[in-house]
Amino acid sequence: MTTAFVSSLLPAQFLVQHGRSLNIDRIVVLNRIHEQSFTYVAAQLPGVRVQRLPGGALARALSMLAILVAAKVRHRDVVFFHECCWPLFDILVGIVKPVGFFFPQVTMAGFERVGFADLPKPHGWKAWLQRQVLRAVRSRFVVYGTPRDSSDHGYTYSFAYRQYPDTIRMAPIRARPANADVPGDEVAGEPPAPSELRVILIAGTEPVPDDELRKLYLALIDMASGEGYKVFVKDHPIARLQLPCESCTHFDPTLPIELVKERFDFAIGVASTGLLAVADRKLSILNLLDAMPDNARRMRREHLIALPGGGRIEFVASLNEVREKLLQHRLATAAAAGPK
Repeated sequence: MTTAFVSSLLPAQFLVQHGRSLNIDRIVVLNRIHEQSFTYVAAQLPGVRVQRLPGGALARALSMLAILVAAKVRHRDVVFFHECCWPLFDILVGIVKPVGFFFPQVTMAGFERVGFADLPKPHGWKAWLQRQVLRAVRSRFVVYGTPRDSSDHGYTYSFAYRQYPDTIRMAPIRARPANADVPGDEVAGEPPAPSELRVILIAGTEPVPDDELRKLYLALIDMASGEGYKVFVKDHPIARLQLPCESCTHFDPTLPIELVKERFDFAIGVASTGLLAVADRKLSILNLLDAMPDNARRMRREHLIALPGGGRIEFVASLNEVREKLLQHRLATAAAAGPK
């Protein structure tokens, strides 16, 4: 059997598609939100349970260590997906050397690489202790920074592991390895197109004031509704924007967007990877956020483009451009349907 470790929602669809072939019977998550989200995954995989790691750095480290050691002793595989970087887990994998697969779903392309000495000084003994541990193994990591959301000052830092042990095989999801019996990217059958026009907004906080971002989304809702589209909203499970819209259909924020089964004509968002998961057309409003720092805009754009399928994202320059795309699609759909 196999244990999967996840640190974001991005692996959800992959686990649904390939959980059985990988013999996964347990999904280990970091927090309560991820536990709720991967319950949706487990519901489609009978016999799979979701295990949330305990709170507190020491308890979490000991729990992960016990799971990895048990997997090695019992000859269980592990699989993990490092789209968000998870330094504590990386260190333990390097020490225990379990057997398994690493599926890198995204890259850190577009993020700003920084030196270890450039990190802000830690405050409090826990932060100081974590820093000392990372300092002792800093040669194993590359550090990246990205501006924080909601106009908070400073950066959020991610630690990417340089090289996993030889017991871990890397198997990129988007391309099946030539000589490996591991899953590659498979396109699931698409449901029939709905009779109504639909737009889904992929919401979530960004490095701009929340009120400014909400105002822009509300303008998009009015625009899409005025063009005859039904509007759906999927907020981020953790960095929630809490977009108010009584006329919209809201999905549970903890539902992984990759598991949304509905079809949409357009997905509109800023820089969420969720843009790649749904809709025929994918519009980014990244360039419409005047308050976003230039470096944050550049990093988010480069990160999106570097993702598999990122070339399909259309970066609009104005609300009028969005309106024109919605209008053209509505007219084309009506023409294709013919006279009633």
